[in-house]
Amino acid sequence: MTDSDIRALTPGPRKALMAKRDAYQQASGAMTIDEVADHHVDLVLGSLHTDPELIASALAAVRAT
Repeated sequence: MTDSDIRALTPGPRKALMAKRDAYQQASGAMTIDEVADHHVDLVLGSLHTDPELIASALAAVRAT
């Protein structure tokens, strides 16, 4: 998700996404590529107000590939 994408969000979703992004960026230790993918799927779908169960399904599908 780019800064332009984030700026396009309304204030509430933008603030929530930035909080998630900040937490992700401050994660301690190295992350695997799968962990990075999980975070990106969660960030993008969460910013779109996707149902949490659908996000979980998407994450499971990403992990299965």
